[in-house]
Amino acid sequence: MTHKTQLPQRGSNAQKKRVYKKRVCGRRSLREKILAFARRNRVFRAGDLLIVFDIKLSYARWLVWKLEQEGVIVLKQKTKQFEERYYLYRGEKR
Repeated sequence: MTHKTQLPQRGSNAQKKRVYKKRVCGRRSLREKILAFARRNRVFRAGDLLIVFDIKLSYARWLVWKLEQEGVIVLKQKTKQFEERYYLYRGEKR
């Protein structure tokens, strides 16, 4: 699909319209960015996610929980504070 806008009415070019191409590739989701980060750093802290992606603690907990449920990451070292927990990337299951 193309998005068309009209040019201002000037001279003989009044009938021409600009045609813009729609972007084929969109932005990567935060989940995809986190998975790419985990692939690069197989062992990472949960606090690293907060710093690198500038997300809130509650959202980071939810994302990590979802990835744990899917079996993509595994808790390697548990501590009382969430930010100090170490996770191991196991790979995406298909």
